[in-house]
Amino acid sequence: MMRGEYSILLAEDDEDDIVLTKRAFKKAGLDTKLFVVRNGAEAIKYLAGEGAYADRDKHPLPNLVITDLKMPKKNGSDVIHWIRENPRLRGLQVFVLSSAQEKERAQLSVEADAYLRKSADGDELEDMVQGLASFIEELQSSLQKSSISFTKLSEKNK
Repeated sequence: MMRGEYSILLAEDDEDDIVLTKRAFKKAGLDTKLFVVRNGAEAIKYLAGEGAYADRDKHPLPNLVITDLKMPKKNGSDVIHWIRENPRLRGLQVFVLSSAQEKERAQLSVEADAYLRKSADGDELEDMVQGLASFIEELQSSLQKSSISFTKLSEKNK
């Protein structure tokens, strides 16, 4: 995976949170593609490549899913359970971005890879996204090194 090919699916129903998150990503200088769906049912359709999301050139399978917990149709917990039960997606990184309380957070800790607490403070969101940017850069770097090593190994075996 080369720089800039990293993609994130954001499942969020609150338009203000979507705008704030996009702004924070832009300010952090994240070199990613951010795709947005507005409820859990759409997130599952996107991940399954169904309907409007069947074209993987336009709607690539993301490297990371960031989901709100409280959404219409299907909630974030439903999305996470669906991902973890799907053998093809089981290893997909899933972060929860929510204002949910400790009880809900504890219930998801087994299935989600990280829990990011929502804040109405734009500066806190930007700080959180900056931390996420560092995580993504590290992941991109390690994936790129793995790709280079695999390419060298493949060429060696010819």
